[in-house]
Amino acid sequence: MRGVVRRVGQWGEESYAVRSNG
Repeated sequence: MRGVVRRVGQWGEESYAVRSNG
């Protein structure tokens, strides 16, 4: 689920979404 899509440095949006989920 791409809720909070924010490019965090070199991670990206996918990583951020995964972190939000858990």
